[in-house]
Amino acid sequence: MQYLSEYQSFPSVSSLNEALYRHTCDHYYEMSDTDRNVLKLIGRFAVKYRGAAHLKASTIAQAIGKSEKTARRSLGKLQALGILVKVSTMRKVAGGYGANIYLVQSPVSSRAEGEKPMESTPEPEKMESEAITLSSEKELLSNNTSCSPYIRFKRLIADKKVRNKIYGIWLAHTSYLKNAFDHDVLLNVGITAAMTAFKSTGVRNIVGYYNGVLDRMLDRLYFAEVYSDIS
Repeated sequence: MQYLSEYQSFPSVSSLNEALYRHTCDHYYEMSDTDRNVLKLIGRFAVKYRGAAHLKASTIAQAIGKSEKTARRSLGKLQALGILVKVSTMRKVAGGYGANIYLVQSPVSSRAEGEKPMESTPEPEKMESEAITLSSEKELLSNNTSCSPYIRFKRLIADKKVRNKIYGIWLAHTSYLKNAFDHDVLLNVGITAAMTAFKSTGVRNIVGYYNGVLDRMLDRLYFAEVYSDIS
């Protein structure tokens, strides 16, 4: 499959993984679990020729335990979202179309709109969701294994709609970090980021702002781990 080398577009595996991670975060609510599984599978096959994978829809379907029709539907959605580009191939001997080559695209933007806080105003827009009181922070950040992650977020955010969006962002950001960090560490970073976001004044897009705060906190966690390994 040496021919795939002409299609590789990422300088390293880490940059490919970063692109997959960003795509998952940016399009979390537009993608189903099946879509995310298809993307992860393509990501695994695209490691050798960074960003390019040559796969049959039937192979993808079998790997994720879905029908070929479902796999093709997910592939179509990932292309529509600008995450993948399909390159059709022809069989040299038998003729006709062969398996497609799928190319992972670089994300257009790595951060959501509204990441930066708006300038404070004398009367900031009232948020429907209220953060917990400072006296409860210790309880929220304790490693209470009897509480699910969602319950921890529920104790922090009263508004269900905002809570679900913020919880979804946390799931998307941490989906590729589960094997690198302890679950409680990732959860506490998510809770701390939420408390930080809600304490900020004059923020009109709390969900977008949370995305940026969490993104930066996870970056610091990642680089702290990398540099500790080096030292």
